[in-house]
Amino acid sequence: MAKKHGKKVSVLARSQIGSSRKNVSIKPSLQDVKSAKVFTKTGIQAQTPGKHGSDKLTSGAHKSNNSINTSSHLKKSEILASTSHAADTNSEDYFQWMIGSDVSAIEFFEDYWEQKPLHVKRSSNGTGNDFAEYFSKGDLDKILRQDVVRFGINLDVTSCVDGVRSTLTPQGRAYPGCVWDFYESGCSIRMLNPQSFHEPVWRMLSILQNFFLCGMGANVYFTPKNTQGFAPHFDDIEAFVLQTEGSKRWRVYAPESEEEFLPRHSSSNYTAASMEGRVPVIDTVLHAGDMIYFPRGWVHQANATDEDSTHVTVSTYQNHSWATFMEKAVPHVLSNALAMDPSFRTGLPLGFLKYMGVAMSESENPSKVAGRAEFVQKFRSLWANLGVAMVEELDQAADELAVHVMTESVPPLLTRQQVQHTSAAGVHTGVHAGCDVKSLPEPENHDITEETCVCVVREHVSRIVQEGKFATVYHILENGKCREYPPQTLNFHSAYGPIVEFFLQSESDGYVRVGDAFGLQIDMSKEDDEMDNGDGNELMQAGTRPASADDVFEVVTCLYDAGLLMRKKI
Repeated sequence: MAKKHGKKVSVLARSQIGSSRKNVSIKPSLQDVKSAKVFTKTGIQAQTPGKHGSDKLTSGAHKSNNSINTSSHLKKSEILASTSHAADTNSEDYFQWMIGSDVSAIEFFEDYWEQKPLHVKRSSNGTGNDFAEYFSKGDLDKILRQDVVRFGINLDVTSCVDGVRSTLTPQGRAYPGCVWDFYESGCSIRMLNPQSFHEPVWRMLSILQNFFLCGMGANVYFTPKNTQGFAPHFDDIEAFVLQTEGSKRWRVYAPESEEEFLPRHSSSNYTAASMEGRVPVIDTVLHAGDMIYFPRGWVHQANATDEDSTHVTVSTYQNHSWATFMEKAVPHVLSNALAMDPSFRTGLPLGFLKYMGVAMSESENPSKVAGRAEFVQKFRSLWANLGVAMVEELDQAADELAVHVMTESVPPLLTRQQVQHTSAAGVHTGVHAGCDVKSLPEPENHDITEETCVCVVREHVSRIVQEGKFATVYHILENGKCREYPPQTLNFHSAYGPIVEFFLQSESDGYVRVGDAFGLQIDMSKEDDEMDNGDGNELMQAGTRPASADDVFEVVTCLYDAGLLMRKKI
C-alpha cells in the first residue's frame, strides 16, 4: 500500500470533474400549463378509477398520453444483471427502466419533465412488480426490531380525516408495537430517510444521483386500507412515486396560479373548500409495480383503496433552478464589479429620493419624470454591464452549486471490486450489496510506481474548487446517508492543479498510467510565496516547470489514500 506523506500538497483547479449529462430542460409558460386541461393540445387524458379500483384507460395507450401501459421490455434483471453488479449500474439505463419502455428518456425530458405527469402501468392488471425490493411492511418491521429508529427524525405518524391532516408523531424511539398500533388505528406511517436503513433504496439513490447530478431523496409511505394520510398539497420537488405493495388512488391537479407553477417552496395543506371545483388531470389507481411522475407545483392527494398501500417517493431538483444558480452567481459578479469598475462606485444622483420611491412612481411632475427616466436608464446600463461580466463568473457559481449538491448526496454504493482495489484507507468509503468489508482480502501490498495504472473509483464523486491560493477537492465517499456528514476535502496548492486534474478527470474504468503525468507543466508563480519542498529547508523558486516524479507521486498517493482512485488489477 502506498505510504502517506506528511506535508500538504497543492493544486490549482477550476476544472469540473466528470462529464455532465446533457440536460434537456423545457420551461413551459404558465399558460401552457393552464392549457393542460385541453386534452387535444397536451395529450393529457383524465382517468377515472373503474370498478374494483382498475383504470378505464385503454391498454396500450399511445405514448403521447400521460398514462403509459408497458410490459417493461427493459427487464430489471437486464439492468441489474446481478446483485454483484447492481451498485455499478449505468444510470441512464436504470432511469429508462424506471420510467418504462414506451417513453424514452429523451421524450420524457422533452414532453413531461416540469410540464405534466406521467403514469406508467407495468401491466394492465398491476402485476409485474419490479419495485417490490424497495420497501415493504415486512422490511419496516425488521428495521424497527433491529435498528434504532426515532420518531420525528426517521418516522412520522399522520392521518387525514375529512380533508384535515393531523400529525400524531410522538417522541423517542419507534418500537414495533407502538408503530403498528398507530397503523392498525388507521394512521399513516412515513419513513423519512429509508436509505439509512434499507440498502436497495440507498442503491437506487446512488445510481439516480449519477444521472441527475443533483441531490436525491426518498420517503416511504405506509397507508392502511381505506384511509388517507395527507391533505392535498404541492411539493417543491420533482416526484417519482413507485408503488411497492397494495394499491392507492391518486388525484393530481394542474397548477392554476403563479404560486403553484414550479414553486421554490412546498405549499401548506389545501382545505376542502379550496379544492372545490378543481378537476384532477389524473385520477387513477396505482398497483404494485406502477409508477407516477409529477412536477413540483402539481397539487396531489392519495388514499389507499380496499387494501393496504406502500409506496416510495423518490425526489430530486429541490432548489435546483436557474433562480438558485443566479442567487450564487450575482453576488460574485457584483463583488468583482464593485472592485474593478469605478462606475459602480460613483455616487447616487444628488437628491434622487425626491423622484424615486413608490409614492413618486406615478408623479406627473416633469422634473420628477425626467429624473426617474435618467435614474432607470443608468441602472439598466449598470445591470447590462453586470450581465456581460456574469458570463466570466459562471464557472465559480457552478462550483459553488456543485459543493451544495455534494452536501446533499448519498455516498456511492461501491462494488466489491471497486472496494478491493482502493487503498485500505478507502475501504470504508462504500460497501456493495452483501460485501462485508472484513471479508475482503488485503489490498495488494506494493508502492505506486510510474507503471501503475489508476482511475477514479466512481465518476461524479469529486470536484475541484478554487478557494484562494488552494484548490480544494471535495468528495462524497464519506458522506452520511442522510446528510449527517458533510463532504470531505483535500487541499492542494494551486500549482499542482494539472496533476490532480490528470487523475480525477479520468473516467471510471479509463485507467491512466502514473508515469504519463511526469512532465506536466506546473506554474509555481501561482503561489504568493516560495513553497516548502517538503523537508523544511529546500525551497522551490517561482516559475513554470515540468512536474517531477516526486510531485506526481505526492499527488497520486494523497488521492489514492483518500479512496478516490483505484489501481488496475495486475
